[in-house]
Amino acid sequence: MKQSTTLALEQAIHVVGGATSSIFPTIEALLLGGGDHFPALTYVANHKAMERYMSVMDFLFCELHMEWKFACFAYYNEGGKQLRDLIDSEEISKCTNQMLVALERAVELYRANRRESWRSYIEEVHMSAYEKQVSLAC
Repeated sequence: MKQSTTLALEQAIHVVGGATSSIFPTIEALLLGGGDHFPALTYVANHKAMERYMSVMDFLFCELHMEWKFACFAYYNEGGKQLRDLIDSEEISKCTNQMLVALERAVELYRANRRESWRSYIEEVHMSAYEKQVSLAC
């Protein structure tokens, strides 16, 4: 069941591209790498409407960083810039780290065949990313 959902999503939207095109190469590599990252993300986001986005990368980025969602959809409607033209390198680095945490957590849940609400998942990812950022600064 898990694999058929992943395959259907891959056929519905692209993994990379859209508003986040090529600004998160580390995350793109993980999702395209053939490991558990992509199926794990589709597993934890099973009730989310990923197909509203042009790519899985746009979905992951915007769902973790809601403040960029409007800009993403403005780009889709041809009234906005790609996010790479709006986000500075420091923010890209911070967002990359948060998305890495999100994928790590998704893989943990996927491998354990454990579900949690999307809200709970996002809150946990933000907390874990914050804790990692604080520990790196010390």
